[in-house]
Amino acid sequence: MPGLPFTPVEFDHVTATPYVNGAGRLAYSIKVREMRAPRTGPVASTPAPAKHTSTAGKDVA
Repeated sequence: MPGLPFTPVEFDHVTATPYVNGAGRLAYSIKVREMRAPRTGPVASTPAPAKHTSTAGKDVA
């Protein structure tokens, strides 16, 4: 895009995994399954994935 110092992209299926590095500091490993050029025009909303919840240890009526 004109006037920007970088090229815009979109990422899908991004995960960030925290870990303690060799120096004892918190660091993150970031993984992306797909990278592509940004979509143009109106973007259809995508529903969020269902959250999986556990009922272990809970009383369920």
